Amino acid sequence: MQKLMAKVSAVLCCALLAYLPQVAAEQHKHRGKAHHNHNAAAHKHKYHKVGHKVKVLPSGYRKLLVRGTPFYFNAGVFYRTSPSGYVVVKAPLGARVHTLAPGYVSFTLGVKRYFHVNATYYLKEKDSYVVVEKPEGADAGAAVIAQATQVSETSSPLVIYPNNGQSNKQRKQDKFECYQWAVTESGFDPLEAKELAVNSHYQKAYSSCLQGRGYTVN
Repeated sequence: MQKLMAKVSAVLCCALLAYLPQVAAEQHKHRGKAHHNHNAAAHKHKYHKVGHKVKVLPSGYRKLLVRGTPFYFNAGVFYRTSPSGYVVVKAPLGARVHTLAPGYVSFTLGVKRYFHVNATYYLKEKDSYVVVEKPEGADAGAAVIAQATQVSETSSPLVIYPNNGQSNKQRKQDKFECYQWAVTESGFDPLEAKELAVNSHYQKAYSSCLQGRGYTVN
């Protein structure tokens, strides 16, 4: 009887040892899949709406204290704790972050340069970006970006190809900032010109700026 029991125990031990690696492999496989899906979503720059709940914070999050209240920040999204995990909240005024999410837009109002991404406005202070109220004139700033981009393309009839697959939003931002640089470099502003004539110095500066940002310009 004792010999029989010993044989049964040995068989059970072998089966258990063979099963455990499979369980570990399956768990690792599922963890890897979830991590991959999160990264894929982040690269598409899709933001969860306020009120969206998650059980676990995304990898790479940072904890912030805003007037004594804890928040969690990752890729342009702010979270707070909730009974079921964490919930997406509106960006708290005064929160400081060191990096902006990809695809942000910047514009200047008066002497201040604002940054806008995921329905949030920031001002840069030293090495960080601070959440601020939507500035008066922000909609006009967005209109100026669109107008400057349109005028630049009209006065500079160029074919511009995004070599790095830049999004439409990123292309508009790059074109606007290159417009600003070309105006400074050439002293010519197509927005203020009475006639939409091509200025060679402006066009050369505008093209060089876009090429430096990963575009083919012809």
